[in-house]
Amino acid sequence: IIKLAQHHKITVLLMNIHIPPNYGPRYSQLFTDIFQQLATENNITLMPFFMDKIAIKPSLMQNDGLHPNKKAQPLIVQFIAQHLIALKPKT
Repeated sequence: IIKLAQHHKITVLLMNIHIPPNYGPRYSQLFTDIFQQLATENNITLMPFFMDKIAIKPSLMQNDGLHPNKKAQPLIVQFIAQHLIALKPKT
């Protein structure tokens, strides 16, 4: 997908994500590491995971502790927007 987008002159932005810890530390680390590897190999921007600042606040999470709630949505939009705006070419 990255190569195809780049071939068509589309700017690619990759977001780092984490998986729940129940997958175990080895798999979780391999999963996380692949994002940095892809970003480096393809010379693309790697965004931090949007949940890093949300998941630590119980008031922004659903009762399952995994998914953001309605109050978190504007914060997610702001977070992603700032990274998209940073990619916009300067005119």
